[in-house]
Amino acid sequence: MGIVVHVKFIRQFALAVGGALVLAATLAPQTPSNKESTKSLGPRSAPVQGEICVVCNRPVGADDDVYIVHGQRMAVHRGECLGELESHIEKYKARLRPSGNFLGIEPDATAALTTRWLALGLYVLVGLVFAALSVNRAINAGQSPAPWFFAGFFLNIFAWTVLVARHRRIASLAPKGLAKVPQTAAPLACPTCGHLNHPAASKCLGCGAKLEPATDSEAARAGLGQAS
Repeated sequence: MGIVVHVKFIRQFALAVGGALVLAATLAPQTPSNKESTKSLGPRSAPVQGEICVVCNRPVGADDDVYIVHGQRMAVHRGECLGELESHIEKYKARLRPSGNFLGIEPDATAALTTRWLALGLYVLVGLVFAALSVNRAINAGQSPAPWFFAGFFLNIFAWTVLVARHRRIASLAPKGLAKVPQTAAPLACPTCGHLNHPAASKCLGCGAKLEPATDSEAARAGLGQAS
């Protein structure tokens, strides 16, 4: 009789323990499997020595995992670190995204060399070429080079064409076989006979009267003597 009682007690005890284990397993939080929890992480690869876990910043081992995210390797420890990564995946993905350069372009953005930038670069290059040509032509024509530099840079061939046409018109006014002096002082009339003389002349070429020079001659400025 005592043996039967003990057997019944053991059976009831075993059933109670089993029921408690089943209840605990039911109420325990369900942890997704490693395969299910990594679907959103991308392809998985074997870790390499020296790689650091993105969650705890400690080296990973051979039993841990590496996931390829945005073309970069994301190493993580299995277990708690993997669960944290799965729960806050966007936060850790953002850490992998490098900051942009001075133009604000991310490395994985579209190609930086668009048609618009290419056209702008060609425009600047052509502008510099015609600016240099315009400056050279302006100096030969006896004109101020600074305004023609900007005209050549912004207007390109149009400014250069206008400058060439103007230079040809000025050159056509010079006597045959002589080059037109780009800039010269305006002549002054002799007070005696009205003949036009260089403002640096000290004697009238018409009547020979003595004149008071209004300016120094180019020869005098070069140290070659006084103009007559």
